[in-house]
Amino acid sequence: MPEADDITITETVSDLALVALEQGLAARQGAADFAPFVLIESGGHCYIRAFAAKDDVVEQAAAFLARESDTTSTYALTYDGTVTVEGTPFDAILVIAGEPGADAFVFTQRYDAAASPIALIGDPALIGQHDSLLQKVP
Repeated sequence: MPEADDITITETVSDLALVALEQGLAARQGAADFAPFVLIESGGHCYIRAFAAKDDVVEQAAAFLARESDTTSTYALTYDGTVTVEGTPFDAILVIAGEPGADAFVFTQRYDAAASPIALIGDPALIGQHDSLLQKVP
């Protein structure tokens, strides 16, 4: 995954983001109805938490992670969406991945939903930064 010169992504975050993209693509491939999920690394183990509703998934994940903030070392929220590249929208799996005390990063993998099986378009990409979803409950 490309990294901009002015940002640093830890290997832990990058690795979990790749796993989340792979899991998201596998889930999207196997079902017409994709359920957003968050992967959580805690105590050396990886856990998954799926969300039934697709609306406000970032807010749902942030609320869930706030309750888990004391034990979570790394997280990756994975959802189905779209990205626009040079004015053209593409179906994509999006991942917001981060760790305590740092901003998160947004990764994506574009795909062709009309192909069977789903065909990947390009390579996984880092497309920006995001506010951390891992905030302690006051």
